[in-house]
Amino acid sequence: WGIGSNLNGSLGVNSTSTQFETFQQITTANSWLKVSPSLFFTLALKTDGTIWAWGQDDINQTGNPPASESQTTPIQVGTANDWIDVATSTNSTAFALKADGTIWGWGFNVGSLLVSSSSVVGVNTPIQINGVTGFVKICAGGSHILAQKANGTLWAWGTGPGRGVGDGSPTIGSVPLQISTDTWNYFSAGTGTSFGIKTDGTLWAWGLNTNGQLGLGTETNHSVPVQIGTDTNWNTVQTKN
Repeated sequence: WGIGSNLNGSLGVNSTSTQFETFQQITTANSWLKVSPSLFFTLALKTDGTIWAWGQDDINQTGNPPASESQTTPIQVGTANDWIDVATSTNSTAFALKADGTIWGWGFNVGSLLVSSSSVVGVNTPIQINGVTGFVKICAGGSHILAQKANGTLWAWGTGPGRGVGDGSPTIGSVPLQISTDTWNYFSAGTGTSFGIKTDGTLWAWGLNTNGQLGLGTETNHSVPVQIGTDTNWNTVQTKN
C-alpha cells in the first residue's frame, strides 16, 4: 500500500493524480516481500523472487527501456526469479541482490556506482557490479552503496564520505572497498551519510555532518566510522536523508 505524493506514478496505483491522502493498494497481489521507495520511483520484491518497479523512468529506473516520463503501474524488471534483496538510491539508481551473492544495478550512474566511467550516464537494464560475489544485504545512499558479506563485513563503493573508507582512497567508482575490519549487525545509507551497528551493539556514523546529522554533537564531516555515544544495546538504525 502507498500514500502521499504520486508524481511520475511513484505510488504505482495506475493513476495520474499527484497525491493521495489515504493509503492506496498497489495492485491486488498479496505476495510482496520487500519494498524500497526512492524520491520518485520504487522497487519491490515478491516472494517468488521477481522484482517489480514503477514511478519515474526518465533514466530507465524501471530497467525496461526505452526510458519514459513515468510508469504508473508495477512492471517486472527482467525475467529472473532468484532475487533476494532490493535497494533504491536517493537519486535515480536501482540495485538488486541475487541468491548467488551477486549485486546488479541499473538507472543513473552517479558516482560511477554502476560502471567505473564518468562518460556512462546511465544503464537501462540490470548489469552485474564488478563480478563480485558473497553479499547478503544491500542499502543504497545518494552516490554510494553499502553491502554486507556473509561473514558480517561491510563494504562500500561510489563517491563521497558516506562510503566510510576514507577520503584518500585511490579507488572511486564501482569497486567495493571494505569499511574497517569489524563485523556489523545492521547498517543504513542516506544521501551523503551512513550509519551502522557493530556486532557488539555499538552505534557508528560517517559521512556529511554539515547539519549535525551524524549525532556526534559537532558539524564536522567524517570519512570513516565514528562511534555515537557509548551505549552497547543498539538494534536498528535508519536514514534516508
